[in-house]
Amino acid sequence: MYRYLCRKKRYRKRDRVYETRGKLNKGTSIDERPSIVDVRQRIGDWKVDTVIGIKTGPSLVSMVDRVSRLSQFIKVETRKSNMGACK
Repeated sequence: MYRYLCRKKRYRKRDRVYETRGKLNKGTSIDERPSIVDVRQRIGDWKVDTVIGIKTGPSLVSMVDRVSRLSQFIKVETRKSNMGACK
């Protein structure tokens, strides 16, 4: 049948390419944390959030201790995964 087509070649069926960008690995759930963290009696349990600004601009990492409410903020210039570590 392929001999009668214009190109006279077999059609090569291509594999599907699935989009893999933008998918996050599922980490541990907030429900799986120890029960002592909910009591808020132990110093050293930190809540970490990322505040993302405009598309190409820097972002901000905020860290708050759950007991003493001590706050630390770090300005992150690039949004690479290795920049999340504290300096």
